[in-house]
This record gives sequence, structure tokens and C-alpha cells, in this order.
Amino acid sequence: MLELIRLISEDVGYHGNWAVAVGANRLRGRRRWSQPMFAAYHRYSADTYEESTGTTLAELRDAQGTVTRRLLGPLLRSLDSEEAFESALAAEG
Repeated sequence: MLELIRLISEDVGYHGNWAVAVGANRLRGRRRWSQPMFAAYHRYSADTYEESTGTTLAELRDAQGTVTRRLLGPLLRSLDSEEAFESALAAEG
């Protein structure tokens, strides 16, 4: 989604800031997927997850992982899954 926003922004010549958000519902009690023998014990305690952040075109171009971390990092940390997505949350890319 961030890449799509970047492409649209560059295509129409918009160089301003963007407000982006992510949300999910019906999460209470959900846990990360894991192999059956490696049960995940961290369950999400709220019913919904909502997070928003602002970003610039430069950040969309050069640091999408940083934006992704701001949006999804709290959810992934609560499910003890942040390490599994480390490459997607890297500052570059």
C-alpha cells in the first residue's frame, strides 16, 4: 500500500505529507500462527487495532519499513512476532 501511495504521489506530482492508517477488528484472543508443536502463547487482548502516522514522499521512497514499523510494530510486538518481520520493518525498503 505504501508503494502504491508513493507511485501515485510521484505520478501526480504531489510532494506533500500523507496521513496513513491501518486497522483490524475481531482480534481479541487471536495469536500469531505457528507450527503446531511451537504454540504461540501471546494472545491479542483488545478487539480492535488501529494505528496511524504521517509520512513524507521522501520517507515513502527511502524508508517504507520505518513507516510500516510505526503502523504495525505495536501489534507485532504484542503478538511476539516483530522478529519474524524484521526485514519488512527495516529502515530501508
